[in-house]
This record gives sequence, structure tokens and C-alpha cells, in this order.
Amino acid sequence: DNEFEAGALGSGAFHVRDDVDNVDANVLNSNDFEQAVFVDETTDGSQKVFAGLEVAVDEAAPEATVTTSTGSFEGGVTVDTDLTIRGPNAGVAGPGRDATDLSDEAVIESPDSDAIQVSNNADLTIDGLTFDGNQRFLSVEDGWGDITIRNSVFTNAQSKTGGHFWFKGDA
Repeated sequence: DNEFEAGALGSGAFHVRDDVDNVDANVLNSNDFEQAVFVDETTDGSQKVFAGLEVAVDEAAPEATVTTSTGSFEGGVTVDTDLTIRGPNAGVAGPGRDATDLSDEAVIESPDSDAIQVSNNADLTIDGLTFDGNQRFLSVEDGWGDITIRNSVFTNAQSKTGGHFWFKGDA
């Protein structure tokens, strides 16, 4: 059992490998991370663990799955390729979770910006995340593909002109 602290690592990647020189999403469950994001396929074809959501999304290959540990993650994330973003509560219905105790959640926080912005007609699936205190939970301004949000919690929205979900342009 290892312990990793994102503050000491900055916003970049740290590479975790086991004895056979590979890693999978189970690394998030078998180690203690302050925050970590596993990408099952990066643009260089490898699997990596990152210390922040934006850098993980930026490095994800098209159609990759990005999996977060529990913890707080800075919003303002731009998704411009087809992705799936899964939190630790993927598959667990949002109404069954306690929005007053976020300790077992992956919480996207961005009081001064949109949590996730979609561009480039990207398809996006979000499963098992919590959005807390964001200007907008999701914004799309230049077209989008299929957007699916399931098993997620939305709380403490900061009302920005246009509402909590912003879709502008042609789908």
C-alpha cells in the first residue's frame, strides 16, 4: 500500500507500474491518493496515472476512459475528443448518495468557471462524479456529439447567466 500526495507532484503525471510493467484502474483502489486520475489509453498509447483531471483529459486518446479516485478536482476542464469520465461512484445512482458528505466522491469544483466544457463535437459520458459549487456544471458552445450523464450528483450551483447546463450552437 503506497501513499501519493498530489501537492508534491504538481499538476503533471506520475507513472505507476507494477512488477510486470503495467498498471490498470485498480491502482486507484489499492493505494491512498490525495487525488489521482487513471487514463486507460493516452496519446502515446500507454496507461498512466495523473495528479489532476485537466492534464489527464488533455493526455487521453480518443475514446479513452478516464477514471478518478475520490478527492477534490479543479474544474475548468475542456473535453475536445470522445471520452468517458468515471468517478469512484460509477454505476451508483446519485439520489442514493449523501450530498452533504462528499468524502467518498470525486468532486469537481470550480466556483469561478464551468466544471466541464465540451468542444469539437466530442461525445462525452460522465458516470459517478459529483459537481459542487460550479458556475456551470457543463457548458458546450461550439457543437457537441452524444452527451450522457449518469449516476452523478449536482450541488451548490453558482448561477451564471444561461443556467447550470449551457448548450449553444448546433449539435
